[in-house]
Amino acid sequence: MAVMRSCADAQQKSLFEIMHALWVVDKGFTATPFWDEQKKKRQTEVIMRLKDNMVITEEKSRPVSGDEVNVGILSDKTVQLKASNESWRLIEYQAPDGAEYTYLTNNFDLEPGVIAFLYLRRWDEEKSFDPWKNDFSQK
Repeated sequence: MAVMRSCADAQQKSLFEIMHALWVVDKGFTATPFWDEQKKKRQTEVIMRLKDNMVITEEKSRPVSGDEVNVGILSDKTVQLKASNESWRLIEYQAPDGAEYTYLTNNFDLEPGVIAFLYLRRWDEEKSFDPWKNDFSQK
């Protein structure tokens, strides 16, 4: 996260200067005050997994439409986090294999099923590099 902050604070052109971006990140990048600032400055939004140690102080259910894109969505909530002054969105999803996932985002426009799909695509891409990383580390 320190690298991300230094990139965002640098005078030179960085990825964080892009306006209206949607970041899909690992839960290691869950510094919500950082993302709150990015949303205010650049209308940048983020999708990530919920970390176990994040504290939710308030939550309010949101309706989930019956659209096909939302198959597997267990809940969609607006939440307030202890670490943030802004509202966030918490989406619970059950994959076809029965595994349950919880996503956190500051995007309130996309369908919850789209949020889940985007994170799962990011995860699929990351996992596709595992064999290469494992082979490389053995040598």
